Amino acid sequence: MKQQEEAGVNRSIAAAATEVELAGPESLVAMLLPWEANRVPAKEPAGQDADGPADKASEAASDPVATISDLLLAADRLLSWVTARQAELVVDLHREVQSLAASRPASRQGVGTGLGFTLTAEELAPLLNLSGRAAHRLLGHSLTLALDLPETLQCLGMGVISVRQAQIIAEEALFLPAEVLSGFEDQVLQRGAHLTPPRLTSLCHRIREKLHPDSITTRKAAAVEDRHVELTPAHDGMAWFSAYLPAEQACGIEHRLTFMARALQHPHEDRTLTQLKTDVLTDLLTHHCEPGTTGNPGATSTHTTGTPGTGELLW
Repeated sequence: MKQQEEAGVNRSIAAAATEVELAGPESLVAMLLPWEANRVPAKEPAGQDADGPADKASEAASDPVATISDLLLAADRLLSWVTARQAELVVDLHREVQSLAASRPASRQGVGTGLGFTLTAEELAPLLNLSGRAAHRLLGHSLTLALDLPETLQCLGMGVISVRQAQIIAEEALFLPAEVLSGFEDQVLQRGAHLTPPRLTSLCHRIREKLHPDSITTRKAAAVEDRHVELTPAHDGMAWFSAYLPAEQACGIEHRLTFMARALQHPHEDRTLTQLKTDVLTDLLTHHCEPGTTGNPGATSTHTTGTPGTGELLW
């Protein structure tokens, strides 16, 4: 019985999804307006068929799961349409700013360096209450979708893909030369429209590796020039410390930290492995490696020379 009820719910949701998929922006907005403000009680006329409007309204009222699912799908599709429309408007603004500034159009490869790009970002930041970095990112993604990935932008506007999916495709496309973008876009849209963001990212990686004309060795040699360290403030007096560097070096650092942290574990150590790895990294980079100490972070060092498994580190 329970399985039959679940099957009925699934059929109702599927029917709602079909209705939402066929709706345009105006219909989607109407669906999302407050239910009580727009609901008109229907009087059941005499002799009305069992499947008439009143019966359908009663059925919808008795199936809140399908109704709410319908509204969620409508909201998601409308968000996709709004984002696509925003991208088109951002590109229109960029063209007008370039024209007024008498600036050369920013090329795809140097899209963030042109004067017109900077001027447009400066217009967007106060207009949409964005930081400078967020305004640059919005403009870059909008230009990528409108100029390089027109089918992706169209699918976004139709609600075929979500906002997050469009962002992933646009970000991955930035690492490809213009001559293979069309093939990349076609393959991703054919196979990835219904994938979750992590699976879509993996698919984009595989397709990008297959289509990129340059070898991984050539690309890595260019990418390593962008290596850097970044500090990002966080809440409650904390911060994120990250580094962009070659993968084998990052893996080596992770392995080294894990080895050192495991050497500090013993029955009286109450810190987790993750906390120990963080404390080891902090001590190494702040030169607080004092012999004979295994104290808490911020007070004394977390490791020293000694024997693994005794709370002391073997260097």
